[in-house]
Amino acid sequence: MGIHVSHKKCAAWAMATGFLWAGTAMAAPAVPENPGVARENLERNQAQAGIESSNVEATELSNGASFTLNTLSIEPEDGIRFKDEDLAKIAAKYQGQTVTLKELNAAAAEVTRYFRAHGYPAATAYLPAQRTTDGRIVIAVEPGKFGNIIIDNQSKVKDAAIKRLVKGLKTGEIVEGKKLETALYNIIGLGGVKAGGLLQPGAQKGESNLTIKVEDGKAETYVLYANNYGSKSAGRYRYGLTADWYELSGNGDHLGINGMVSNAHQKNIGLRYDLSTGRSGTRVGLGVSHANYQLGKALEILGAKGTATTYSLYATTPLFHTSQEALFLNYGYDYRDMTDKLNRFSFRTDKESSAGHLGVSGFKKGKNTNVTYGVTGYAGHIAGRHKINGVRIGELAQKGHYSKGVADLSVVQKLSKEWDILLKGTAQLAGKDLDSSEEMYLGGATGVRAYPQGEGSGDNGYQATAEVRYHIPGVQGLALSTYFDIGHVSSKEDAAALRDTTLKGWGLGLAWTRPNDFFVRVDYARRIGLGDNVSRDAQAKQRVWFMLGKLW
Repeated sequence: MGIHVSHKKCAAWAMATGFLWAGTAMAAPAVPENPGVARENLERNQAQAGIESSNVEATELSNGASFTLNTLSIEPEDGIRFKDEDLAKIAAKYQGQTVTLKELNAAAAEVTRYFRAHGYPAATAYLPAQRTTDGRIVIAVEPGKFGNIIIDNQSKVKDAAIKRLVKGLKTGEIVEGKKLETALYNIIGLGGVKAGGLLQPGAQKGESNLTIKVEDGKAETYVLYANNYGSKSAGRYRYGLTADWYELSGNGDHLGINGMVSNAHQKNIGLRYDLSTGRSGTRVGLGVSHANYQLGKALEILGAKGTATTYSLYATTPLFHTSQEALFLNYGYDYRDMTDKLNRFSFRTDKESSAGHLGVSGFKKGKNTNVTYGVTGYAGHIAGRHKINGVRIGELAQKGHYSKGVADLSVVQKLSKEWDILLKGTAQLAGKDLDSSEEMYLGGATGVRAYPQGEGSGDNGYQATAEVRYHIPGVQGLALSTYFDIGHVSSKEDAAALRDTTLKGWGLGLAWTRPNDFFVRVDYARRIGLGDNVSRDAQAKQRVWFMLGKLW
């Protein structure tokens, strides 16, 4: 007999109804390697976002009639991206079975969930009006299109700043999750705000009205920290403060300052200002930093001092940004003015460098695997002069144009509820012999931890870490770890054989972090063997590093 499915607004048709919320809170991060990263982690937009949806009850098939479903054909509208094999797997669950409208509605609901989980948060699968005599049933899929787009701004950010970030969402266009989430995260990227999206049934079939709600978030952040990450000559113990303020003008701007001092008179201070511009979420900024230092211990008697001032123009454009993945384009220009002195001999070196950079960075989150990555290319020019008593005696050996590329990768693989493994690495490749300010350094708390800060430098090289971590149950953010570090550098200069080295070490670590509260990290490291061409300080078999900080 023929089976008829009625079209009372389509049997299993349901409009996407849900709330998409994205805030600045995030899961407990790893203890940052430096306080700048701590601040970035605090404000970074990798919040979890999700959509809740519900389906309208399907129309009942009269008398609960059943039939054998020979073929279930799933037919999405044009413009929807999907994998044929995924839909075939869903259809195979129901084909060859005796079904009623209840099972057909279940199939439509499963198809709806599939498309909503794969980038179409307003998609709906439904049974169109049809009659079957051969056991073939069609499930149609509507992607869901934007109806009205409404901004509910309860924050101090100006409406105009928000509206330009959602201009890419247009009435009548398909609701794509990646595009919608990117717009919401770009709003969060204004700083000091939270943003969410509410999808509700529109006036027309297949339409979803979008309400974007924006509220004030954290308008300022501070990090006070101490560590022993410095070098022996410049002062191992360092104390610092970073401060950031958001939405000073209501246009998505941000002002940040940082300062640090060491126990050997090294001082750093920095100021930066950036703001959101355009509809893509691009942030453009200006920065200036100044460092002056006095080298202690053995070089102190020589009156070794130096200064470095850097002026930066930088920008970041999010190509896409969701809770599960993101890709950013980073670009900028830096000018650096450096002076090194040996006052006892009236010796002075003045250097100026300028460089542009272009790169990408991003992350991707899986069920058990999280990946972050970055690749950046640099091209610049450096010049320098050596003087004694103000008389020029020569030029910097590395003068002229230079180029280099830097890549980094970090992978966290979950092994169980308590265990995971961190694999990370960084590499540098240079086109020529580089000045020391552009070289790669292996040793230190953020490199091969069994060696002192700044040990092992070169033009080309890599550094890698494997760290197994145990997250202690019942104590939020507390983890124990054991790790292996390795790194190698080589140089392009004539005396490279006197500098090339490979450093290795292993150790134990303890990290404890509470988001928006505090972070602590302690590492005990021992070297494996002894690298070539190392300093006297590097011959110590073991060393301890610590970092602690307070956030508010």
